[in-house]
Amino acid sequence: ALGAMSDKAKAIVEVAHQNTERLIKLVNDILDMGKIEAGRMDFHMKPVDIVSLVKSAIEANNGFCADLGVTFVQVALEEKTFVHGDRGRLMQVLSNMMSNAAKFSPHGGRVDISVTRQGDTVRIALKDSGPGIPEEFRKSIFEKFTQADSSDSRQKGGAGLGLSIAKSIVERHHGDLGCESEVGAGSTFFFTLPVSD
Repeated sequence: ALGAMSDKAKAIVEVAHQNTERLIKLVNDILDMGKIEAGRMDFHMKPVDIVSLVKSAIEANNGFCADLGVTFVQVALEEKTFVHGDRGRLMQVLSNMMSNAAKFSPHGGRVDISVTRQGDTVRIALKDSGPGIPEEFRKSIFEKFTQADSSDSRQKGGAGLGLSIAKSIVERHHGDLGCESEVGAGSTFFFTLPVSD
């Protein structure tokens, strides 16, 4: 409206935009946590092809990951595997896990994503090449406001709510969310869901 902006003004507007996006995510996470604790989070359950969902999540998060210099690689995907779930909420789980994996991976790193059938369940896993999580924090990593390294997490952004929300959503789908990690060798975050044939 005011005409062309100077480079300095553009940089200030970009910072303001990024800060606004972070604030919106924080407010949404707090609202979601409130709904979960009150038992009022809505779920619209129907058959969901988890393989298609993973592919959509990769497309939706490519821009964010490209900005961080991180690549998502599909290393193993089943043909079609259906679960009974809320597509939007499961996308929220995947987006949160992908965002975390990208933020804590080195520039130029990759995150391997797999979808594997294990009997009556399907396992969705994201393996990053980040610093790993110290053993003393692994048991509490899914609790509210928990961050393995608060100084590093503050640099990366986040309030420590995303994984707690993701865990609650997965559990409402009768699934489990977990983490395997080795300091200096990265982490694998995964969740399992019952298959709906």
